[in-house]
Amino acid sequence: MNLQLAGKKALITGGCEGIGKAVARQLAQEGVDCVISSSNATTLKETARELFTVTGSHLYPVPGSKIYPVAADLRDPDSILSLVERAAELLGGIDILVNYGSDGELEDFEDQVRSYSRCIQSVVPYMKKNNWGRIINVNAPTTQSVESISADEQVELAKYGITVNAVYTGVEEAKTTNSIGQLAKPEEIANVITFLSSPLSVAITGEAINVSGGLNKKVQYQNNL
Repeated sequence: MNLQLAGKKALITGGCEGIGKAVARQLAQEGVDCVISSSNATTLKETARELFTVTGSHLYPVPGSKIYPVAADLRDPDSILSLVERAAELLGGIDILVNYGSDGELEDFEDQVRSYSRCIQSVVPYMKKNNWGRIINVNAPTTQSVESISADEQVELAKYGITVNAVYTGVEEAKTTNSIGQLAKPEEIANVITFLSSPLSVAITGEAINVSGGLNKKVQYQNNL
C-alpha cells in the first residue's frame, strides 16, 4: 500500500527509543523527512546514526538529509518553541507531529499533558499554512487527558485539513490481563501511527485508538500455564 507520505515533514518528540524511534524509522522509510527530539543529546545523535543506517536516509548535515536530531527539554515552554522553530527551519515546514514524551523525561502527569498541548499549539501555525496536518498524541499513563486534548483540538482544526488523534499503548503490567496476552511491540504500534500520519487517514480524527492488545476489553487473556 502506498501511504502517500513521501516528501512530508515530521516532528517526533521522544524519538530516541521505543515507540518514538520505531515511528521515526517507519516514517523515514516512507520518504518522510524527520526531526527527532529528546533531552539527551548524546543518545539522540546515536539514534539518528542508527536510523540513518537502517533506513538509508542521510544524516544531518549531509545535503539531502532526512534525519535531524534536535535536543529539547519538553518540560520547558521556551525549549518546546525553539524545538518547533528549529524543526520547521530544517524541514521547511511541519506536516506531522507525533507527540510522544515518554522517553523518561516526562514522568509527571501534568508535565506530560502540558507538553502535549504546547507542542500542538506550536506546530499548528505551520500546518494551517499548508491546509494539511496530522497530529498523533501517543500515551500510556495519561489516557483520558490526552484523549480530551485530541477531541477538543480536532473540532477547531478540521477546517484546515488537520486531524488529531490519540493512540493508547497500554502499560507493562497489563500484558497478562489483555486480550492477546502480550504487549504490542513498538513496531506494531508504529504501524498504526504511520497510517494515522498519512493522507489515507483523512476520515479519522478526534479518535482514541487502543493498540494495547485489547487492554480493558471484556474478553481477556488468562495465562494458566
